Amino acid sequence: MLAPSSSISPLSQRPAHRLGRCLLLACLLAAALTFPATPAQAQQQDEFRFVFIVPPGFETEFIEFWNTYENDLDLAFSFNKVLYGIEPPLPVYIRVYASRDELFNLNLLVPPVPADGHSTHLGAREISLIAPWEPGFLVSPAGLETVRFELNNVFLSALSANNLSAGVELGISHYVSRDEAAKAAAVDRLAAAQAAGELYSWRALLDSPEVYADVTVGRPQAFAVIAFLADRYGFPSLIQLVQTLAQGEDIDAALTTVFGQPMDRLEQSWLAYLPSFIESRWQYNALYGFDLAPFEAALEAGAYAQVARGLASAVPFLELSGQYAVAEQARALIARAEAGSAAGNLVLQARAALEGGLYDRTLELAAEARAAYAELGDERRLDEIAAYEARAQRVLDLRLQLGEAIARYEAGQVNAAETRLLALVPQLDAVSDTDNAARAEALIDFIHQQRQAVVAEQVSLARRVMVVFLGVLFVVLVHQIARLIVRRWRKPEPGVL
Repeated sequence: MLAPSSSISPLSQRPAHRLGRCLLLACLLAAALTFPATPAQAQQQDEFRFVFIVPPGFETEFIEFWNTYENDLDLAFSFNKVLYGIEPPLPVYIRVYASRDELFNLNLLVPPVPADGHSTHLGAREISLIAPWEPGFLVSPAGLETVRFELNNVFLSALSANNLSAGVELGISHYVSRDEAAKAAAVDRLAAAQAAGELYSWRALLDSPEVYADVTVGRPQAFAVIAFLADRYGFPSLIQLVQTLAQGEDIDAALTTVFGQPMDRLEQSWLAYLPSFIESRWQYNALYGFDLAPFEAALEAGAYAQVARGLASAVPFLELSGQYAVAEQARALIARAEAGSAAGNLVLQARAALEGGLYDRTLELAAEARAAYAELGDERRLDEIAAYEARAQRVLDLRLQLGEAIARYEAGQVNAAETRLLALVPQLDAVSDTDNAARAEALIDFIHQQRQAVVAEQVSLARRVMVVFLGVLFVVLVHQIARLIVRRWRKPEPGVL
């Protein structure tokens, strides 16, 4: 059985009550030496974030730990709550086990623990601290980092519905950790493992629970893999990965779902990234040492929408981690990215107006887009804008010429109007102004019809004149013939030779 334990819970969050709290904790500890903590006692403390369960001999150290690091733990809890968008079941128990044997005897499902490890966690409810440790360890910065590390694992367990592989969990917790010395040591071990050819395959690293116990290669490599994914795809993608695993997908499917690439291709990209990571890139952290350079480069490349989305999700983390100056710079980049996105939308609207035959509106939108890009100092899409303007202006010019041709027709300059209309029809077809091309063709047809009507009338008149002429000619001829006949057959009068 576990030795009689003490249940300690923070009873106030205000520094002014520190002395009173310590006295009350001391009373609780005295009672707990005789009566072990029970589920009923724990239930009474659900309103608090942390409850300590410690065996005799650790009470004073834990009171000192809480008095020293209360604010740090609260900040870590609040940070994780915002970071992951979830809160584990409360309270979170911080329990001390007098030995490794006690930990494994009292709990059936315990992740593997390194030989010299002093901590693990049991799902999303308990941070387990394993004695014995060096005197003063718990109240040292190392003790605080140990508890914060496992607290992060508790949040990840809650976020993943306890369906998270060791490599992903440990890698994210190392990445979120503020312990730069521990990270530097992990990078040194990783460099040695790479030189010796001892790196895990990604499948072994991300699937095997043995990574929990491997502080020489497994944990450092998990840190490097997560750092690569955060560097290339942003930390929110890691949260999405954990949430995808919570839905029951295996690690292969989850990686493809979130990053759009299968595990083997991601692994090859990581191997190419690893030398720069070992050299210096490990110092970059999206949460504490946020690097705006990739976003600035993306802005210069015109990736406005992507930058706006990426930085919008990063700003809350920057503020929570105290990177206020970087957060302000990020907001300025977001404003520029949003202005670029708005300019891009104007270009899209201009194109849509052009395709919809709204040529005056096309010119208005193009002018607005040109001004917006000029303010950004971005000239990449000016040729595209100019093309839309030129086409819209060309259509408007042709329409003006069509109006002039119609005016000539109405003024009686039919031949000049027809000549101009015949030239305009193929030009209007070329710019897809089919309605006005049809209008011009209709007027040409009407002119032809009018001309044909005039010709027909003239032919008809000519025919009528010809008939009359022929009729008159016929009468004259008949008359002359008749006279000749009369003369020939008339007898000559006497005395006339």
